[in-house]
Amino acid sequence: MFLGLLSLAFLLHSCEKKGNDKVPRLEFREIKPDYLTKAFLDNLNEGTKANASKLFLTLKDEDGDLGYLPGKDTSLVYLSFFTDSGDSSRLDSLLFPDLRLASGKIMNVDLVVNLYNTLGGICGLAGQDSMVQVYYLAYVKDFAGNKSNVINTKELEAPLICSCK
Repeated sequence: MFLGLLSLAFLLHSCEKKGNDKVPRLEFREIKPDYLTKAFLDNLNEGTKANASKLFLTLKDEDGDLGYLPGKDTSLVYLSFFTDSGDSSRLDSLLFPDLRLASGKIMNVDLVVNLYNTLGGICGLAGQDSMVQVYYLAYVKDFAGNKSNVINTKELEAPLICSCK
C-alpha cells in the first residue's frame, strides 16, 4: 500500500438507526499543511513522516458497517492523487482499524489520512523549477459494497502545493 497512516477519531451516536440511507457519506474538511517546501520534500524519511500533509475528512454512515474485522469483513478507504500537469497515481486502498465497538451504530467519524507516501518523487514529475499542485480523490466502501461519494480536491479548489524550486 502506498499510503501510510490512517487514523480515526470517533464521535459515535448510541441512538437508534433513524435513516434509510445505507450509503456512507464523506465530507472534505482540509489538507494541512497545504504547502510544502523543497527542503521538506528533499528530506522525506520516517522522521519527517509525522509532519507530512494530512487529508482531513468526515465520514458519516447510518448503519455503521465499516471497519476491519480480522478474518471477516473489511471495508476500505480508497485514495489516488494527480497533479496539475496530468500525472497521476494508481488507486490504492487503506484498511480501517477494527471498529467492532461501533458496528451497527450511526457513525460520525473524523478520518485523517497521512499523505506522506504520496509525496516522494513529486518534484520529479513536474520538473525541479516549478510549483506542483497535487489533488486527491477519496472514497470509502462499506461491508455491503456501498460506495460513498467521491471527494475530489481539485473540484473543491483545495490543492496541496509543493514548491520544487
